[in-house]
Amino acid sequence: MLISQTHVLTAAHCVFNAADNVIQPPEYVAIGIRSLTDKPNVDFDLAEVTRTVVHPRYLPGPGSRYVGRGYDIAILQLDPKTVSGRNELVALPTYVPKPRNPVPAGTHLQVIGLGDLGNGTVTPVLQRTALVLERLETCNEAWAADPDRGDFLEASMICAGAPRTNKFTDSCRGDSGEACFACFACWMVFADNQHTAAVPWTAGRPYDTVIGLVSFGPNCDVLYNKTRYTPPGVYTNVAQLRRWVDANLACLNKGDICPWGGTCFDNPADGCASCGQNPSGCGSCAVPGYVVDANGGQCRPKDCRDAVKECIACSQRRPFQCTACSYGYKVANNQCVLKNCLDYDRGCRQCDLVNPLVCTACKQYHVLDPATGQCVRVPHM
Repeated sequence: MLISQTHVLTAAHCVFNAADNVIQPPEYVAIGIRSLTDKPNVDFDLAEVTRTVVHPRYLPGPGSRYVGRGYDIAILQLDPKTVSGRNELVALPTYVPKPRNPVPAGTHLQVIGLGDLGNGTVTPVLQRTALVLERLETCNEAWAADPDRGDFLEASMICAGAPRTNKFTDSCRGDSGEACFACFACWMVFADNQHTAAVPWTAGRPYDTVIGLVSFGPNCDVLYNKTRYTPPGVYTNVAQLRRWVDANLACLNKGDICPWGGTCFDNPADGCASCGQNPSGCGSCAVPGYVVDANGGQCRPKDCRDAVKECIACSQRRPFQCTACSYGYKVANNQCVLKNCLDYDRGCRQCDLVNPLVCTACKQYHVLDPATGQCVRVPHM
């Protein structure tokens, strides 16, 4: 799906070689194609792919075994010289964190693609089919038997099933990476649709907000033959990963390396209100009394580390009681103070007033070693 004139949003498993488990993006992508008989650079742009960014949390596994754990998303950057700039873009959804759906369950959706019709044949014309967004709890129940699947209430996945008027329809092989669009006014168009699979797709509103990318699903041969119902198809939740998309688009436009995909985008429970300079870390927190942890980049409750300078650990029972300080400091009266020679030399009795790390007098039975500057114990009668 074209999200800018030079960037394509697709599923991560589409740019992986499942056999070798390595990134193998396409050299070219077809932009604006609606039929396999269309002519390149006449009816559609045959655009060259220059860079590929895959979500760092995507874990394909052998044969895409772990695709059900989520983050099945990638961005392809195109060579602007190979793009006409006249192609219609899809809209990205507003950021919505889990455990919420990007739009209310029951919303009518459209899925488009050039995939298998379910009987082993591929139509030359871009297809669409109508689906309904399911509740996340329903998705978990439907896919409970899959041991490699993540929790839909947390993982970046949504699922959509066939409408009541046509229970044998879904996306299929070859549709992967294609889009699932929010459709708020199109149900009447398909109310009388008796087709088993899909009907030709026409571009234009209201099929312009992409909320999901085809990720994985049941065997669509069963749907085509109407032998039994199957679990709903699964789609990458674009709304949940919207911040990752935005940050990487900004990064790609600057020509930077874009490895981001961390807490600011994927752990909304941390309470991030905005991302930091490195978008994988929070820049500010939404919850009062929370601050961004300097080390982890996540939001946490304020504690002694924020009240006591150089403090690095707090008491579990008393969060504003400091128990440890950074290197070169020690705890004294709930403050972190600089260590002196007495902390490093057990035989020292007095430190230098100008440089407190230098010992100037030793305890009984100790003498100052001029070579090391430390007090060494001497035998006594």
